[in-house]
Amino acid sequence: MRADIKGAASAAPTPSPETHVVCRWLPIAQADRTINHVTDFTEIGLTLKNSDTFWVRDEDGRTYQAAWSEGNKGRDYWWDWEAESPVDPVEFMPHPLDPRWVATTETN
Repeated sequence: MRADIKGAASAAPTPSPETHVVCRWLPIAQADRTINHVTDFTEIGLTLKNSDTFWVRDEDGRTYQAAWSEGNKGRDYWWDWEAESPVDPVEFMPHPLDPRWVATTETN
C-alpha cells in the first residue's frame, strides 16, 4: 500500500481481543490417533501411516510437533518430526478451532 495516499493505513489493524483463542494442554491419551496420512514407498518396501500433527510436550517441558505412527514393522509410537525419532509426550495442544475441543478452549 502506498504511504502517500491520503488516509492510507500505515500498519495492519490489531485484531480484537475476542479473536485470540487460548488453549490448554490436554493428556496425550486424549489426542486423536486416527491415521489419515498414508505414504507408500514401494521402492524400499515401506508404508508410513500417520495421524495429523500436534504440538506436544514431554515430561521435561520440551515442546515440539509430533504425529502418531502405526504399522512400521509392528510398532506404534509418537514421532517427533524435527528430531526424526520416536518420543513419549505426556500432553498435546488441540487446535483451538477444532470443534472436538471447543469445551476446552477459552477466549481472552
